[in-house]
Amino acid sequence: MRPEAIALENAHVALEPLEERHRAPLRVAGADPVLWRFATRNQHNANFDDWVDSRLAAAAGDDATFA
Repeated sequence: MRPEAIALENAHVALEPLEERHRAPLRVAGADPVLWRFATRNQHNANFDDWVDSRLAAAAGDDATFA
């Protein structure tokens, strides 16, 4: 079953399905190596484009990633 691509929002946070337009702002946000200290993938943002590409491809199937 493919999840519906909807935005989720309340008074404190807004989440929307990952799209190509999120790539550049997320790259900037991910530039801080402290963010990746517990990551098993994309250590120190080294594989950022591979990760975004995989998440965008997964969204075409039955997976969802939010920004």
